[in-house]
Amino acid sequence: MLRYCGRLLAPNWRLLAPGRRSSTECRQTVKVTLIGTCNTTNQTAALLLKQNTLISELSLVSNESTAGIAMDLRHVTTNCAVNNFQGLKELGSAVKV
Repeated sequence: MLRYCGRLLAPNWRLLAPGRRSSTECRQTVKVTLIGTCNTTNQTAALLLKQNTLISELSLVSNESTAGIAMDLRHVTTNCAVNNFQGLKELGSAVKV
């Protein structure tokens, strides 16, 4: 379960067809928004989040431009999409499900 503004959010689950068994019976897709990505600590966190197989979309938000950081992360070959947003005006778009 994820928390957003004090509410519990249920993640989206994609179940396999009945009768099929796998070591990963349920696949969870999660969108993560990282706010304040212009410092080195959060850039490293963004790289680690990008490599996580449970995350399908990573949004980077900061007051300064995050286009360069997002471009660097897009070069890492994973199934995670990277989006960049700048400023408080675009924060709503970044956290939108």
